Amino acid sequence: MVMLGSPCLRADQSHPDFLKKKKEKKKKKNKARPNVVDFVQRFHKLQQQHETGDTLIRDLLVYCDRVETSLRLQNKKLSEELQMCKFNLTDTINERRDLLHQLQTQEANTNWLIDENKSLKVSHYSSWLAKRTPGADFGWHKFREQWTRQGFAGGKKAAHALREAIAEQCGDRADDIEIVCKVVTNMGGLGKALSRGGSVDSAADIRDFAAGFSHAYPSFDFVDVGGVPDGASVKLKDNTRWHLRNQNCKHILLGISHDASYAPFLEEILEDESTRQCITVIEGVPVAHELAVTDVKVMDIGRSLFRCEHPGNTSSTSSHSSNSSGNSLYPAWTSGGTRTTSPATSVSSSNLTPGSSSSSNGNSTGTNSIANNNSSSSNSSNSMSYATVTCSGTPPPQITVPIPPKAFNAVTRPKVQYTQMPSPQPDWNPGRRGLDEPITVSVAALETIKKRRDQDKLCNNHFLRGPCTKGDACLFSHSYRPTADEVKAIAVLARQNPCTAAQDCDMAECIYGHHCPSVKDGVCCHPFCKFSEEAHPPGTKFRNCHIKSNN
Repeated sequence: MVMLGSPCLRADQSHPDFLKKKKEKKKKKNKARPNVVDFVQRFHKLQQQHETGDTLIRDLLVYCDRVETSLRLQNKKLSEELQMCKFNLTDTINERRDLLHQLQTQEANTNWLIDENKSLKVSHYSSWLAKRTPGADFGWHKFREQWTRQGFAGGKKAAHALREAIAEQCGDRADDIEIVCKVVTNMGGLGKALSRGGSVDSAADIRDFAAGFSHAYPSFDFVDVGGVPDGASVKLKDNTRWHLRNQNCKHILLGISHDASYAPFLEEILEDESTRQCITVIEGVPVAHELAVTDVKVMDIGRSLFRCEHPGNTSSTSSHSSNSSGNSLYPAWTSGGTRTTSPATSVSSSNLTPGSSSSSNGNSTGTNSIANNNSSSSNSSNSMSYATVTCSGTPPPQITVPIPPKAFNAVTRPKVQYTQMPSPQPDWNPGRRGLDEPITVSVAALETIKKRRDQDKLCNNHFLRGPCTKGDACLFSHSYRPTADEVKAIAVLARQNPCTAAQDCDMAECIYGHHCPSVKDGVCCHPFCKFSEEAHPPGTKFRNCHIKSNN
């Protein structure tokens, strides 16, 4: 038995490296042999990981459910709001259609009313007709003797005949018309004059005639103004002016065709075109030249009612001379006082005024008396007037001194001045809408409207667009009745207020200004102009030092 190598082997087994390797082998051996505890630990770790994932998934599901619920509620709310908007839109469309239909209906009604109103104003005869006569026999417009000689009955017949003659001129509107007739005269002097002329048997007959004339219709009046100078003429003119302002009166007939002294009065009232359409002169004898030149409308309502010829012998010497048999001429019966005949036969017509006294003892102011030899010799010049003519109860002698007629001098009255607003602006285009249409306005009417202050100022909307929607809450006046010239003045003043849409305004009938209307010769004359600088032509100079604040 050999024992030599044993000590060396033991020595190697005790070496540190050997021990380390031995431990590692043992450790590997232990790893190769897992036990149950390791599996349990590993299972617990895996279970914890699954629980963490489940929690994450559960939290995600809860969050998604919460978000989905919120979105679903919002979607439902938006759907309800959308449905409500659709309903409102449908209702709005229906209401708009209804309002548009109502607007079209109202516009049609308004246009019809405007056209009807214009036709009533412009047409010769409308729903109301005023009849104005300056005397029972209209100066030379004498009623036929067949009426005046019958007294009360003749007056009624004359009234019926007159009304029928006027109603025939009214056509289809005759049944809707109230005809008003006023005859103005000096009854006392008239009766004496007609009695002397042979038109009535006695002076009392004319009073019976007047009573019958007034009794025929409630609207027919025979007015006695007495012997007051100019009484009948003043009353006729004042009544005419009053009825021109009366909206119910649509036409006025004047029996003054023989009297040239009414020419200034006609010129005054015919300056307004709307008034011109409402005035007509009834023709008995031919219309005096001075009246004809005013272009007043003339109408002949029949030869059976009034005399169309000058009474008696109208020689070239004088229209007031006696006839060959010595009987006096028929005196002219007028309400405006003593009237002249046509210029060819008038006596000093320039010195004759309506209502001049025809006698010193208070005889009729509506009669033409005969001058005696003394008065004619003392007034042989052309200055003869009715103030020097006397009246006697017996037929006067024939006038032998020829008196040449004197031309009628019409009283000149100031003409109405008009101006155009805004002033023309050459070579300037303010924008898409362009320049506002110029308005020709009366200077006097414009100043009248400007002078109104505070609550007396007129409402632009009410008078230019129609009834004001503010009603009693409006601070401006609605009750005033402006003339046509004043309405234009209101429109001019309304244009001094800028339109909020300026040149983008699409309203054809807009009442406000779309550029400054106060520019004249390159200068804005309005000291408080409300328009911006762009609303003025380039290079405009301004009186308003704060014009830049309007931009």
